[in-house]
Amino acid sequence: MIRVQATTDGAFLSKQRITQRIVELGIDAVSVSLDSADAVYDDTWPPPLNKRDGWQRVVDGVRTLPTARDPSIGPRVGLYTVVTRLNLPDIVAIPRLAAELGCDYAVPQPVSLDDDHALSPTLALTRQELPELRSQFERLYAADLAGVRLPAADYPGRVAAASERPTALVRGCFSGHTQFFIEPDGSVWDCPSSLGPRPDRHRSTRSPRRGDRRHVGG
Repeated sequence: MIRVQATTDGAFLSKQRITQRIVELGIDAVSVSLDSADAVYDDTWPPPLNKRDGWQRVVDGVRTLPTARDPSIGPRVGLYTVVTRLNLPDIVAIPRLAAELGCDYAVPQPVSLDDDHALSPTLALTRQELPELRSQFERLYAADLAGVRLPAADYPGRVAAASERPTALVRGCFSGHTQFFIEPDGSVWDCPSSLGPRPDRHRSTRSPRRGDRRHVGG
């Protein structure tokens, strides 16, 4: 069975014609990128393409899908969060917000930055953040989230391992095996992260080069 999940910044979900079309298409899930429960942080890292598409518009858009769908049919709605050294409390805060918005799942993902990236010293997770990282995940999995689904129980350990070895291969990652990433231009990637397979093993149907990506594949 092939499951289709759309990933979006959520800025246009507040438009009824778009949410209605998403429901009509019958896709399985819609994942919205929201990196913080704090509007100032979310609108800074990174800033929206234009001022109208900031945190509040995304949150307003996320609210529309759970009310527009038939819960027995879908799509499921969730929040994906890029976790950096600056927003570790959002490991708990975003899933709590997801529960308030009527979402079905929440996934905090470690930021993926190469060592020579200009923002790596500011945002990248390192061994120094591991105690706080583990503490936040413990709080998350102990929280009452009103039915919001979280990743499997071994997921925090995988995040910790990725943070401890930021350029190493993540063992057991599902990218390129049971999950693939399709870009709007039609290109297909096994993994959008520097934590994935070696660069010479990244595959695309459209281009031999990878573009910049924000999220970790597995």
